[in-house]
Amino acid sequence: MTIPSNKEIYLRPAHMDDAAIMYDWQVVPETRRFYRNTEVPDPQEHKRWLIEKLTSTDDELTIIMENGEPAGVLRLDKRDCESYEVSIMIAPKRQGQGVASAALASARRLRPAAAFHAEVLQGNEASRALFKGAGYVCESGKENEVYVSRPGCGASVIALYSDGGPDIGLGHVRRCLGLASELQKKGMVPVFLIPPDSGLEDLIELDGFPYGVCAPEATALNRAVNGAKMLIVDSYRVNIGALVSTNSPHRLLAAFDDMCEEALPVDLVINGSPAALGLEYNNSGAKKLLLGAHYQIVRSDMGAPTVKKHPPKRLLITFGGGLSVAAQTVLDLVIDNYIVRWPELEIDFVFGPIAVASERILPKGVTVHYGPKNWPQLVARADLAICGGGQTMFELMRVGVPTIALGLADNQVPNLSAVQEKNIILYAGSIKNADWIDRLNEYLENIMVDSELYANLAAAGPRLIDGGGGRHIAEVVCELVQGKTQ
Repeated sequence: MTIPSNKEIYLRPAHMDDAAIMYDWQVVPETRRFYRNTEVPDPQEHKRWLIEKLTSTDDELTIIMENGEPAGVLRLDKRDCESYEVSIMIAPKRQGQGVASAALASARRLRPAAAFHAEVLQGNEASRALFKGAGYVCESGKENEVYVSRPGCGASVIALYSDGGPDIGLGHVRRCLGLASELQKKGMVPVFLIPPDSGLEDLIELDGFPYGVCAPEATALNRAVNGAKMLIVDSYRVNIGALVSTNSPHRLLAAFDDMCEEALPVDLVINGSPAALGLEYNNSGAKKLLLGAHYQIVRSDMGAPTVKKHPPKRLLITFGGGLSVAAQTVLDLVIDNYIVRWPELEIDFVFGPIAVASERILPKGVTVHYGPKNWPQLVARADLAICGGGQTMFELMRVGVPTIALGLADNQVPNLSAVQEKNIILYAGSIKNADWIDRLNEYLENIMVDSELYANLAAAGPRLIDGGGGRHIAEVVCELVQGKTQ
């Protein structure tokens, strides 16, 4: 896996074709004198060592790349289930140019939850300055100094593997970010792992959490979370059974789920849908279940419910992270029909940060937002909403915005059916159904003239979603982790 750090310097896996250049670097006398073994190996010994490292299931051997050219080597050798020894060698012509510092930052993407130890031999002032500058702390020094970097200064690390992207949307990562915020308040250290090419890096960095990049395969994922006390999975691409079979006995496993369609033999299963209590989770194999709206996560900055007045003056429309077919269709309806039908209605159309911009020319009264940073404010000023059946719907319910919802994916159907039965939203059906546009238009016509329907929807949402789901889950996670470590 290639782990970018910035536009110029990144890590890539080493391979046998790197044997010659790695050998040339390490036999330079000024470099070799700071090895534990100062004896220069012969080329065949070096190749045998390289084969051993490349076939290791515990260690990582990477080549530091600068502007597409090899610039050094960074190794992570596993010490135990929670820590690695990090060693770094920079090509003689690249030394003193900041390559090593950038490479160390990239190494955190490989093992974001683990402690890193670096032994600095006496007289190696460059390495001492490197690790101190990277925030490593000197913890021992009988013969050589050992510098250590620990996520969260030794507090319990909770790893969250979250999916997302243009085709998946942002619901998974949004609820993980909400939970991470609550875990942090309780003294835990959340670190994220995301799939390659998900496009979630900026979103996670915006919330200030460290992250790594990892494919959803169980073996790779279990290696990447070494050092974490618990791994929480929010992705349907992860094979839970395979993950359980390769998991460390020192690490707890938890999973977000929406439909109860597979065995979940983990320590904790979370489903905050109102429909969860009616699903057969007792046969899932989970040791502990957190089910129902009490555990529904919404953003902590959404604010309290506000009184809404009829008829609506401002309509909010959003369909998650990408520019889906449904989103484009509804945008066309807005431009071609809704503005003509309700000329006084102000419309905010919100796309996620990973959406491709629409090419439609917007009429007066319609504003399109891409990845807005003022999302809570947009929700607060809305009198009515149209959205999908994921996380956004629950946020709108929490603050009392009457909502017409569409099913954008199969895993949203239980949510939508449950809240429709409780008369909390108007469900216009799945976008797979031929009549969803007609039903959407019908519901919109009704709610614009029916003040009683409008008032009932505005009052029902906050009664179901109390806004404390993330806090409730974090309390249980802390109890489980503390029980595991005692």
